[in-house]
Amino acid sequence: MGKVRERIQSVLRFCGATRNPRSFFEANHPQTRTTFETMGLFFGFLLLFLVASSLLRAWVDPEPIFPSQYRDQMRLMFSGDPRFPGDVIRFALGWGAFILFAAFMRRSFAGWLGDSERAFSTYLLITCVAIIPLLSLATGLRVLANVWPYPLLESRPGWMYIRFGLSGFLLLAAWIWDGVLCVKGLQVRATQNRGRGILTWISPYVVTTILLSLLVRPAQ
Repeated sequence: MGKVRERIQSVLRFCGATRNPRSFFEANHPQTRTTFETMGLFFGFLLLFLVASSLLRAWVDPEPIFPSQYRDQMRLMFSGDPRFPGDVIRFALGWGAFILFAAFMRRSFAGWLGDSERAFSTYLLITCVAIIPLLSLATGLRVLANVWPYPLLESRPGWMYIRFGLSGFLLLAAWIWDGVLCVKGLQVRATQNRGRGILTWISPYVVTTILLSLLVRPAQ
């Protein structure tokens, strides 16, 4: 019971870092194993909501909710068919892979800039804390898409546009918050100035955008 309480408290401290990142990074020494365990518990908690929303959608409406012409488009908008469990697995693996990739890219970019801090655990901790708002929002939008799928809004295009616009605005705000947290962490743990911190923070997003533009080609 004591270990369970300790794990819960570590997750709460992790989430609390989004409100006061400087104090968190000053008080916590990066440890790869601890970061993996805490982030895994937090992500697992989010996935419980995602799985529950998928099961609820399947129970309320056992018929396929996405016509074939919608399937690929919906997956691009974080709203895959909840009766396809592979979507939840891909969602989890995709975000997990991106977190590791972002931490590796930031460590590499900081090394290229000549920074003395080279420990992967430092950039992993910073990346995990920084991405909490974006990951939480992405999960919430996915849950909303399962409970209230986009095809149900076809008869009310105004609501669809409002939902698209609001989702885009919230994602942009969460992404900016991600940047603020990451730069704060880099200033404390890697002694970077603000300019270097911004470049280091944005590096994995730039590389990901370039790779996607090369790999994802429009259908002829």
